[in-house]
Amino acid sequence: MHGMIFLNGQVNLIKGGGMNARAMTPEEATVWLVADPTSWSKWPYLPVKRGDYFNDPNSMGVLYNPIKKTLPVEAVRPVVIICNLFMLPKTYKEFLELPRFSYNSVETMMEDGWIVD
Repeated sequence: MHGMIFLNGQVNLIKGGGMNARAMTPEEATVWLVADPTSWSKWPYLPVKRGDYFNDPNSMGVLYNPIKKTLPVEAVRPVVIICNLFMLPKTYKEFLELPRFSYNSVETMMEDGWIVD
């Protein structure tokens, strides 16, 4: 069982239920959220980050999924588009021209340092 709880002023993703419930690791949360676009609070965008995202603007990005449906994790081929969620281009054409990183799986995306923000 997976879910969300509001604790200490922030949303925490949980795994398990009852006495076995625990907070998800960033990696577990990334796999779960990438595979379930219906849970993206900023759909069709899912913000991701890596490294020194406070000082390096190329360490912030978004996954983009215009079709709101759930796919098995094995079917997801993530593409990280380099941009700040709060500074998206004004047009779709400009958005598609942004630099991007394509990955074969969520795991290879995480190996490159990207996790859900």
